Amino acid sequence: MARLAPFLLLLPCLIALPIPKQPLDPLLGSNGAPRRVPIALLHMYDNVSFFRRLGALTAENKGRYARRHGYDLVLSVPGRTSGVLKPASCDGRTPDAKGKCWTKDDSFDIDHTRAPTFGKIKMAIAACQGRDDGWLLWSDADAMVVNQSIPLEALIDDGYDMMLAYDWLMLNAGMILFKCSDWMKNFLHQVYDARKFDTARALDQSSFQDHLNNLSARERDAHVKVVPKYAMNVYTEEYRPGDFLLHMAGKLYEATEPGLFAIANQFDILSMVDDVEDIKAFFRSTKLLNYYSATCAVNAGQRQHSCKPEDPRRILLNETLGSMSYPNRYRHVGLRYYWLGDWKDKYDVPGWDIKRRALPLPVHPPAGQDMPPLPPAALHDHEVHLDGTAKDGIPKTEENKDSDEEHHHNIHHHEPPEVDHDAEHLAAIKAKKELDDDDDDDDDDDEAADDAVGADEPWPWWGRLLLIGLSSSAIGGLVYAWRKKGRKVSKMQ
Repeated sequence: MARLAPFLLLLPCLIALPIPKQPLDPLLGSNGAPRRVPIALLHMYDNVSFFRRLGALTAENKGRYARRHGYDLVLSVPGRTSGVLKPASCDGRTPDAKGKCWTKDDSFDIDHTRAPTFGKIKMAIAACQGRDDGWLLWSDADAMVVNQSIPLEALIDDGYDMMLAYDWLMLNAGMILFKCSDWMKNFLHQVYDARKFDTARALDQSSFQDHLNNLSARERDAHVKVVPKYAMNVYTEEYRPGDFLLHMAGKLYEATEPGLFAIANQFDILSMVDDVEDIKAFFRSTKLLNYYSATCAVNAGQRQHSCKPEDPRRILLNETLGSMSYPNRYRHVGLRYYWLGDWKDKYDVPGWDIKRRALPLPVHPPAGQDMPPLPPAALHDHEVHLDGTAKDGIPKTEENKDSDEEHHHNIHHHEPPEVDHDAEHLAAIKAKKELDDDDDDDDDDDEAADDAVGADEPWPWWGRLLLIGLSSSAIGGLVYAWRKKGRKVSKMQ
C-alpha cells in the first residue's frame, strides 16, 4: 500500500476533472428539450397556363399548412424562387449547430432542357442545403393537404431516409418524403443523373423505380419505408373524410380543366374545416354538389342561382359522393381496369405505422384540443357498415339527414364551423406524452445547458469538495505512515 502512495496523490486532481456527459440524443437539444427537426414542403410548377392556375391554388393551400405547423415552404415558380439556401460567411450571421452559415439563394432554377418533372429532384437536392437531417415533403402541383390538423411529424419515421407509397402500377413520385441525409442526397443524385430516363414513359418516376429496384434488399429495408397509399397519397376517388394528403392525379385528362379546378377548389375549402363530421355530411349527399349548391339543368340565359333545393330539375347522383370509396377504397381501380377489380394495397398491414424513430410533435394544440394522429382504421377499410349506420361510415342515402344541411351550407359557403374533433379521430394520441414547445434556437439551448451545470454529473459541487478533502486526509495518513516506517528501518540499520 505504501508503494501506491505517490500515485494516490493524483486522486484529488482526478476527482476534480469534469465528468464527460453522455452523448446527446440527436432529437434533443443540449438541455434535454425536444429539438425541432427542420421540415419543408417543396412546391414547383412551370409556365404552362394550366399549371400556373392550379399551382397557385395548391401553393396557397400548402403555405397555409406550413404556417400552421411552422414548416418552411420552398417554392420554384415562374419568376420566383424562395426557401433555397446557399453557404455564406458567418460575419454578422448566427451559425447553425454545425457552425455553418447560410443565406437565401434566389438563383435556383431547373434544367429547362429536360422534362420539368425532373426539376423536383434537383429542387430536393438544393433544398437540403442548410437542412441537414431535416425532412422534405415533395408534392406535385396537383396535390394538396386536405386534413391540415395533422402534422408531418405524425407520419414521418426518422429511422428511414425516404418514405413513399405504391399504387397498382408502381411507386408514385407525386408524394415523397425525403430525409436530408448523406444516403438520400447520394440516391437523389443518382436518380437525377440517369439521363436515359429523359425519354422514359414515366420520366423521373421511372428513374426512381429503377434505382429502387437496384438496391439490395438489405439496403432497401434500411433506408426506404413504403406506407399504405391512404397515409400520404390518396387519389381523388379514394378520398375519405379525415384523409391527410390528396393527389388529383390524372384529373386534367378525365375531368378537363374546368372540372379539375372545381374539384380542387372544393377540396381546398374542405382543407379549412377541422371537423371531420362536417366533411362527412358533405359526402353523404346525392345532390351535385350538395343541398345548397346542387346543379340544375337550365336553359341558356337562366342562372343556376334560381335552382332551389326542391327544384325537380336538380341533377342527382345515383349514389352518394362518398360511396366511391366505401366500403372499398379502391373501387375505382376495378372500374378502370377490370382485371384489377380485387386489387388491394399490400402495404396496408397491421403495424405499418410502428416507427423506428418518432419525431416529437411540434407544438401544443389549442386549448381544450388534442393533437390528432393519422386517421384511424375506422376511417379506412374497417368497421364500415354498408347501410351507413356506423358512425364513421358514409350513408347510401340522405333520408332523415336533416342535420346534415347546416354542414352542407357551412362547407359550400366557406364558413368553417366551430372545431369539435371526432373522439375516435383523437383517441390514438391520448397515450402520447405531451411535449413542451421548443422554439428556441440551438444557441438558446446551449445557454440553458450552461445554466444547468451538474445536471448530467453524478456529484454536486459540495460532494466533490467533501470527497477531495477525505481523499487528501487519507493520502496524508498513508504518507505519514510510510515515512514513519522508513525512519524505523533506518534506525534498525
